[in-house]
Amino acid sequence: MTVVRALAAEPLVQFALLGGRAHASGNPAVTYADNHWNRTYYDDRTASQEYYCDGAGYDANLQCIHGGNHYSDTSPGGDFQPNFQCAEFIARALTEYGYMPGLDAYNSTQNAYQNYYPPAGPHDKFNLLAVTPGLGGDTLEDYLVNTGRAVNIGRSLDRAAPGDVIIFTDSANVPQHAAIFVSVGSNWATSFVDAHNVAEYHVSLQFEVGSDGYYFLHLL
Repeated sequence: MTVVRALAAEPLVQFALLGGRAHASGNPAVTYADNHWNRTYYDDRTASQEYYCDGAGYDANLQCIHGGNHYSDTSPGGDFQPNFQCAEFIARALTEYGYMPGLDAYNSTQNAYQNYYPPAGPHDKFNLLAVTPGLGGDTLEDYLVNTGRAVNIGRSLDRAAPGDVIIFTDSANVPQHAAIFVSVGSNWATSFVDAHNVAEYHVSLQFEVGSDGYYFLHLL
């Protein structure tokens, strides 16, 4: 049985006090992230989709492998959220910041995010639920960069800001996972992110990075 997950070895959640030079609590994307980091589905009116899985993960049908589906609208830190994965979490956060015209972070369906055509063009279909290429349509990163809403700044932490996106890659440099900055400090240890699948709240970038590659998308 194949386990579907964002990274081969995602870290467990780490809770930490925020520090650093820039924490934008008034940033709508950060506010959304902080309020939804542990949600199991974007719509809390759909109980059948609101479950999390323990550390054993889930299969290709998004069903928990060990112990059955744990039905709840929130997930404990460090557990999987198969129906509310990393790209969707970030896309909805950025929708609150005005980066996805025509979408509503609380009411637009997953299908609307998966088949997104920007009202002002380009007339390409973007799959805002995807971080990894080849899943149908251009990815969340493609949308942000190709429409001029973000720029790849590599690992330049001094240019990063709250709301920016971190893309994590595998050993072949293929994007596999994403998180959102909630605070940017002077180094990895004083910069913090929220993420989904697994649920993570104010995790230090130092703890999150691991051995694989990564880079930052700075919002414009």
